[in-house]
Parts: sequence; structure tokens; C-alpha cells
Amino acid sequence: MITPAEKLIKNPLWFYIKANRRAFSLGMGFLIVTNTIDGLYPLVLKRGIDQISGKINLHEVGKTAALFFAMMTALAVTRFCWRTFFGKYHTLAAEDLRNRLFQHMAQMGPNFFHKNSVGELMSLITNDVQSFRQGIGSGVLVLVDAVTIVCVVLPLMIMMNPGWT
Repeated sequence: MITPAEKLIKNPLWFYIKANRRAFSLGMGFLIVTNTIDGLYPLVLKRGIDQISGKINLHEVGKTAALFFAMMTALAVTRFCWRTFFGKYHTLAAEDLRNRLFQHMAQMGPNFFHKNSVGELMSLITNDVQSFRQGIGSGVLVLVDAVTIVCVVLPLMIMMNPGWT
């Protein structure tokens, strides 16, 4: 039987995704919706500009403007939500790792602390935990963000003008 500590050492990313499943899933879901809206709202803006330059009646332009403002509101809400939930995921992971390291340090004997400066240990632990947090937070975020943008924008570009794409 594999212990949780062995699972953590074997694959820390999956360990913390599973441990903070709700925050990670909600954060990723809202990120994907945010990126989708980011890819679509320029089309609504284009439609509005085409309506104005084509002298379409004001009622139709108003509908397009209302759709644009609704999308901007949805974008603001989803952006807030993904940052909140995804931030919770990597903050909880870093907190758990700090607690595990503290428990380990609490078991160390006096000889260990005579040989190693407590200040230096704290500095190293703080920097390493922060680097880990950035890796499972910002690293995963940039990867998912890039893949989502490509999956949303590339089909739109092909739809608009395959030759230019």
C-alpha cells in the first residue's frame, strides 16, 4: 500500500490536484470560460462596427452593444472566479507542504539544529515552497491558458479567413 507521503514524492502535481480537487476544477473551468469569452468578444465588437458603418438601425446596434456589455460582465465575473479558485488551489498546496516540512523539522533532534542554522533552513524552506507554489500554480496556469487560447482562437481564425490562417 502506497502512503500519501509516497504519492506526494512520486507526483506532487497530481497529489495536490486530487487533494484540492474542487478548487482546481472550478479554477480551470472558469479559466476556460474566460478564455472562450476573450476569443469571442472581438467578433461581437466587429459586428457592432459593421452595423454602425453599414448604417443599420439603432435598435440592432443597441442589441449588439447590450450583448457586448453582457459578455464583458461575464468576463469580469469569470476572471474573478478563476483567480479566486485557482489561487486557493495553489495556496492550499503550499500551506500543506509547509505543514509537512514543519512536522518533519519538529521530529529532528538537537544535533541537526546545531549543525544547521535555523535561519538558513527557514530561508531555504520558504524559497523552495514558494518555487513549488509557482510551479504548480503559474506553471499549470500558463500551460492551460495557452492550450485554451489556441483551441478557441485558431478555429475562429480558420472560420474568418482560412487563407490568412
